[in-house]
Amino acid sequence: MKQLKLSLLVSILIFCGTSLKSQDLSLKWSQEIKQKNSEEGFFRKFLGANDKYVYAYFAKIAASEQYKIVAFDKNTMQKKHVAEIIGFPSNAKETSKYKKISFYKTIVYDNVVYAFYKSDYKGENKVLVKTFSPELKETNKLKVVTSQPAKKDRKNKEATPFVIGNKKVGKVFIGVEKEAKPGTKIKLEYRILNQDFSFSDANQIELPLEYVGGGWLSKKDGLSTSYTFGDDGNIHFVSTYSKYDNRKEMKDELKKARKSGDSKAEAIDGLSYDILSTIDLESNKYYSVPLKTDGKRLFSTYRMIREGNTRIYGYFSDFSRDKRGNEIHGIFYAVLNENYEVENLRFSEFDKKMLKEMYKTDKNDPDGGRKGGCCVTGKKGSSHANDGTVNADYIIEDAIEGETEVFI
Repeated sequence: MKQLKLSLLVSILIFCGTSLKSQDLSLKWSQEIKQKNSEEGFFRKFLGANDKYVYAYFAKIAASEQYKIVAFDKNTMQKKHVAEIIGFPSNAKETSKYKKISFYKTIVYDNVVYAFYKSDYKGENKVLVKTFSPELKETNKLKVVTSQPAKKDRKNKEATPFVIGNKKVGKVFIGVEKEAKPGTKIKLEYRILNQDFSFSDANQIELPLEYVGGGWLSKKDGLSTSYTFGDDGNIHFVSTYSKYDNRKEMKDELKKARKSGDSKAEAIDGLSYDILSTIDLESNKYYSVPLKTDGKRLFSTYRMIREGNTRIYGYFSDFSRDKRGNEIHGIFYAVLNENYEVENLRFSEFDKKMLKEMYKTDKNDPDGGRKGGCCVTGKKGSSHANDGTVNADYIIEDAIEGETEVFI
């Protein structure tokens, strides 16, 4: 499904009152930076920053490909240090040892820069890492983080490694969603890369998700969810449980549910919902709770991790207004307490006037987009703003808390 970003800020009332205060915004631009592509290579992307430097990735594509990381002074943006990553004489031995090696990502902390690579060769997928000082002096040689074989069967979910970090915690989480057969639970194997370049023992958990499989045209490789390394030192993720892989399977399941006496709304709610999960890295305990409520579908869940509890935000669809649960009727708010229980669940419906104002300059989707009518029954098509709804293609990307409101 196509996913879009909601480009307007939507406010949810948490307490009794609400206020909106203007704030001054000041910007300070650096000096213009001029680079010669023939010498430096082409700028590809910024990699991160610490208290001294901003790091960028450059590529020079000529007879041979060369890639490097450049450190710029954080205050003046003058080039200070360079690390040769791939394609230089300084790393020829690495290129010879690990075939088809490519740059993957960096994780930047104040005292260390982790550079991760991938190597896919002869049916074996590797993730590798080396470290640099903030001044890009190599401090640890390249070594293998994880190595996964190619999947045994075309229908299986391919083993998918990933790496995430948290500057406050100062560690790196190495995870692998293991190869899975259709109809089996997805397993996550993980370990921690410590600051001294040592690894913790590997652990494995079973996710609350079943790999449903995919046909020729529906590739199902990749991560099943998005993982976050929280400031509390734990791993958090939201999974979407689904009993069906396509519309036909969904219709078959709905027919079975209706025959058993369930309403269509109850059946849909039971077939797809979000699950909140946390891995406590100190105890290696795993917690999980479904996010469900009667009469409404909750989805596009965003969690704000805080000390003592976690705030949860997302969209809801009211089955009394849309029996299929496809439209967004508002935003929900809840708290996930220390006992991993969902409490204080509240709902804030969209206001038609607010939606009209939000979409008034949107030329692509006037009034939030047209809702389909029906030529057979003579029902005229309306718009989302007129009906107080938002198209379900929108997702929540971020949430910012104010004193008495939250901006989504």
